[in-house]
Amino acid sequence: RQFLLRPDERTNQAFLYCLGEAAHRFGIELVGWLAMSNHYHAVVHDPHGRLPDFACHFHQMLAKCLNVRWSRWENLWSTEPPTYTVLTDPSDVFDKLLYLLLNPVVDHLVDAVGHWPGASSWSQLDGRALVVKRPLFFFRRQGSMPEAITLKPVLPPGIAGTMAEFAARVRAAVLDHEREIRIRRLARREPLGHAPRAFGRC
Repeated sequence: RQFLLRPDERTNQAFLYCLGEAAHRFGIELVGWLAMSNHYHAVVHDPHGRLPDFACHFHQMLAKCLNVRWSRWENLWSTEPPTYTVLTDPSDVFDKLLYLLLNPVVDHLVDAVGHWPGASSWSQLDGRALVVKRPLFFFRRQGSMPEAITLKPVLPPGIAGTMAEFAARVRAAVLDHEREIRIRRLARREPLGHAPRAFGRC
């Protein structure tokens, strides 16, 4: 219950690299992701039934990276198991993606999704690729891990239309929710930085 994922350049690099490497290794297709300061959310497609292997590898590698990052050696993650939710309907995928992206806004940490400085797929909704270099503060320069990883969100199965059309729908819904949350926050005179949900799994 510490803020060991709090965003900065090195932490974001480690999160994105380890997420992308684990996804490539186990054939996981990434739909969306967002790292908060003490937990993360991801919507993925698992065509080969390798989700537990993916999560185990991702969590292990990121824990090792960030323990070196923060000069620590104890558990990074909570001992509680990860929460897996099966999304059976395209509308469920859409709703979960909105929930994921809006997390820092709902917690009143930022006014808009695009203001969150942590790792997020918000700027890649239309399928734009992001290349992340291997974090040399942990991995060996001449090691076997890939020199760089490419993260590229996919169009979720069952979603009608193109990636660009899906991205436009998500952006419009996010902006509507941001506006509603902002109105409620201002009506209650709550300042940014006040997070009602204080604890996560990290």
